[in-house]
Amino acid sequence: MLASRPSGLVRAVVVLTLVLSARADVIVVSGGGAALSSAVQSAASGDTLFVNAGTYSPFDVAGKSLTIVGSPAALIEVGNGQGGASRVRNLTSGQIVLVSDLRIDRLEISNCQGSVRVTRVQPIVSGLPNGGEAAVTSSTDVTFSGCTLTGRRSLVGGVSGSTAVQIQDSNVALYDSALLGGAGFSTINLGSAGGDGISITNASVLLSACTSTGGAGGQTGPIPPCGTAGVGGAGIRATSSAPSSVHLLSTTAAGGAGGANPCAGVPAPAGAAIVAPVGVLDVLPGASRSISAPTKVREGTTFSITLQGQVGDQVLLLISPQTRWIYEPLFQGVMLYGPAGRRARVATLTSNTATVDLVAPVLPLGVDAMMMHLQCLFTDTSGQRTLSGPATEVFHDAAF
Repeated sequence: MLASRPSGLVRAVVVLTLVLSARADVIVVSGGGAALSSAVQSAASGDTLFVNAGTYSPFDVAGKSLTIVGSPAALIEVGNGQGGASRVRNLTSGQIVLVSDLRIDRLEISNCQGSVRVTRVQPIVSGLPNGGEAAVTSSTDVTFSGCTLTGRRSLVGGVSGSTAVQIQDSNVALYDSALLGGAGFSTINLGSAGGDGISITNASVLLSACTSTGGAGGQTGPIPPCGTAGVGGAGIRATSSAPSSVHLLSTTAAGGAGGANPCAGVPAPAGAAIVAPVGVLDVLPGASRSISAPTKVREGTTFSITLQGQVGDQVLLLISPQTRWIYEPLFQGVMLYGPAGRRARVATLTSNTATVDLVAPVLPLGVDAMMMHLQCLFTDTSGQRTLSGPATEVFHDAAF
């Protein structure tokens, strides 16, 4: 039964049940330094790492399922601000890695046949040049949701700012995320180019409710002879020697500003909003839909997810312990929930926002944590269906 509230929110209660059970330990990581890297190396496949505040060395997840979760309220930085990369690599089919609520210098995902979910990752705020970028290569199922990804500002003459997100030979969905290319370097006689917001090569990519902006070009000095200022980076750059597909829903792209050139009196050219071969780019009609939820949830407790849609939308909640990546044009999104799961009708929106209460399952004896993957399918009053981005829930024992 759904009940209307004076605020216009709609509230329902759905009790979640476990579909699959497997033993998984929770490891609490504290102290900074190499503690996170060491915990990743020693953890068994399927374990969960809860990371406390601190500054940590980059980690390397290779060939195993792992959950790495911070806290939105804590300052957790991984990297030193100089581009030191954390890695997720060599996942086999069925393996899943979640990285959530961390600030990361650079995240590299490569050679993964399994699934990688990246949620609410932000740039680091200490050190220079304050990068927070990502690169995905040769991976079949990768999703970023609620992230801010930023290319590093160039600190060397003649070197462009870096690209915020580089994707090659992969399937990647980005939801509710902001991408910004790194700024170019400024010198008296030569400013370098800004980096791109996102660069895509031979890949299938969806951007839903995202912004992607090129980095600003570096400026040059005011004293003759006039130097050359750097051009701005592109918001979205897609190149292809084989078929690529880039789908945009409720997504904006903008080129970076050209670098100032006081001597010449005019700045360098701004970057293009979109650079893409004909037939690669697909702008979807309609508007995006979204859900948001906490990642860490104690077993047996009630927690809330927030739905964003349009008045009249009927919302179906999709719940699974498994993942997949299938672009579905009829649903204007990517199916990210696995085939083994359940569905529950949770709301008909009477305003653009609704809140749904879910009751977390009680974990089996000996299981410290378990992951479930949520996604919503919105059907509007005309019958158009739109998939939201994902919400990944980590249910954990009351001891943690």
